Amino acid sequence: MSKENISLIVQHQNTPPKYFEVNKYAYKLLIYVFPLLSLITLIIIIFGSLYWSSVNSYLKTKKPIEITKLNQDKQLLKNEIRELKSLNILLQNKLGKIEVPTINTLGLFRTIPGMIDKTIPPTFTIDNAVTDYNKKQLKFTFNLVKINHTINKAAGFIFVICKTSSGILFYPPNSLLEKDLFINFSRGESFATTKFRPVKAVFNNIKKQSSYLFRILVFSRDGNIIHQQVIEK
Repeated sequence: MSKENISLIVQHQNTPPKYFEVNKYAYKLLIYVFPLLSLITLIIIIFGSLYWSSVNSYLKTKKPIEITKLNQDKQLLKNEIRELKSLNILLQNKLGKIEVPTINTLGLFRTIPGMIDKTIPPTFTIDNAVTDYNKKQLKFTFNLVKINHTINKAAGFIFVICKTSSGILFYPPNSLLEKDLFINFSRGESFATTKFRPVKAVFNNIKKQSSYLFRILVFSRDGNIIHQQVIEK
């Protein structure tokens, strides 16, 4: 028997014994090296699983932060678009405005001592003006958009005057009392806004016609006129 081999005698039940020789190096490889490689592979798999689990957890925590940042950037972009839209409307009113007949109604308002015309520079502009006529009722809706960014909050009173073929109507409807000859500026629709204010003026018992002429007047809390604009719809 060679010293480099290991002799094995195997007998199964009543069968004759069988004699085997196994190389010592192959035996050591089978007994020691293969289990060691299996152990190393198992360790690598365990640490790899822990590493990818930590990476996955990190990505899951980072994703909401990125989404929040993207939403904030989106909101900032919307605000910038709204401001640019307001400036665009203002330029259109200045450069491309079509002349329409005017309604001389400021004389119907009661003047107060020290009243000032503060329409320049403009504080507001009118956006998304729409009319809807149904069963002798006319609805005139629009957004009063604040475009003067030097003012954080604007407040006051809104009047809408509608000129039709049969006469002039006022909103709010109780602006002009029967016993008064003039309208008090504080009888308008009260408002306060930092961006824009939706307005819905309703006129009842009105005849349907192809177009209507509106004049929007806005007074400040202390009675100064801060916006007036004529729109034909």
